[in-house]
Amino acid sequence: MGMNRKSLALVGAMACAASGAARAQSAGWQPSVLSVRVTPSEGRLQVGQQLTLVVSATDASGAPLGGFLVAFSTSDPRVATVGDDGTVAAVAPGTATITAQVGTGPGARSASARVRVEGEVQRTAPSPRMPSFRSVAMFPAAGRIRVGEMLQLTPRAKDMMDSDVPDAQFAYTSGDVRIATVSDEGVVSGIAPGKVSITARVGSGPGARSATAAIEVLPAQP
Repeated sequence: MGMNRKSLALVGAMACAASGAARAQSAGWQPSVLSVRVTPSEGRLQVGQQLTLVVSATDASGAPLGGFLVAFSTSDPRVATVGDDGTVAAVAPGTATITAQVGTGPGARSASARVRVEGEVQRTAPSPRMPSFRSVAMFPAAGRIRVGEMLQLTPRAKDMMDSDVPDAQFAYTSGDVRIATVSDEGVVSGIAPGKVSITARVGSGPGARSATAAIEVLPAQP
């Protein structure tokens, strides 16, 4: 046949070795790492800015490595955080060390970058608090005008401490605009003879309060 038993054994050993190497690669095998470098090794950011770190590694022979896995970590996430892709995000003023580790166990190697964060943290202004209303009173509570005449209504709101709320915003409505209308400023205009209720409402939802004025519109004077 041309192959003796020794030759067959050697070919079989080579095939097993190749098969084992393939299994090692598919299982996430990492090459022996001699050194790791992070670029840039220093950085300065303003709060809110980002910086992407680039990691390079060489093997025991000094040749560049490719396809290796990197684990990033930060010494102080209150100052700067780092993502799995090496993106550093500046959080607050201070200094943090970002470390990149390649490999695991005794053969692992790492390098770091020093990041300085400057600037001020932007504080979100609290939304204005809507006052809680206890009651609303209308002045005058009743009025009589003629067609074509006007009457100014003045509602007053009180808070839960029974104190006046001077900057309360009211929404006015008329019970029948065919008899009288009301402006955004609370001015009632007589349209036609009859009786109508004018409502002033403050606040919204369950905490809203309202008051009404009974208005009678008389015919215009001849």
